[in-house]
Amino acid sequence: MKLWAVWGYDDIYGGLHGMKEVEIYEGTENEAIEYARELADSVISSYSEIYDALEDSVREYCEDEGIEMGVGSEEEDDIREEFYNDDMVYGCIELDVNKLPTLDIEELEKMYYNDEDGFIEAYRLD
Repeated sequence: MKLWAVWGYDDIYGGLHGMKEVEIYEGTENEAIEYARELADSVISSYSEIYDALEDSVREYCEDEGIEMGVGSEEEDDIREEFYNDDMVYGCIELDVNKLPTLDIEELEKMYYNDEDGFIEAYRLD
């Protein structure tokens, strides 16, 4: 299996104030991308500032378009999904296992968390 540096955050805050998740993931590229997307979704769900801002945007859009809110319509759900999807920022970079100082996921995650850019620069697959 391959190792990936994955990240996820929202576009409103751009990962500022710790509103970001970074992890090391072992699996395929598609799995790593999906996991990174889940991290972004987790950030959005974990911070009321983000959730409230997105809900305000959905509400404003629905009001402007004359769509009734709170009735659970498919149209409202589709709009909400679009706003939330547009706010997710996520990605992954494959790591070169031959460059890594350890294969211990917990140790790698500590290193990655402490210096994201330096970690990726040092250990990414060329």
